Amino acid sequence: MGLRLTVFLSCFFIASAFGQTQNLKFTQLATSSGLSRSEVQCIYQDRQGFMWFGTRDGLNRYDGYKFKVFKKSLNNKSTI
Repeated sequence: MGLRLTVFLSCFFIASAFGQTQNLKFTQLATSSGLSRSEVQCIYQDRQGFMWFGTRDGLNRYDGYKFKVFKKSLNNKSTI
């Protein structure tokens, strides 16, 4: 009986420690927000906090408010 009680209390305290909720906020980003395409191939967050979204229509940098889209231009060799 003592082992069962120990296991139960251990599980209870572990669940209590990890059961605390955090205030998380999710926002859906779409083409209406400035994203170049709705299909995202990859996502990365840099050291400055910018979120980068790679799509087939360019590289999208999101600063938390708006997107800046970097696209390849055949006429300009300095683009991505």
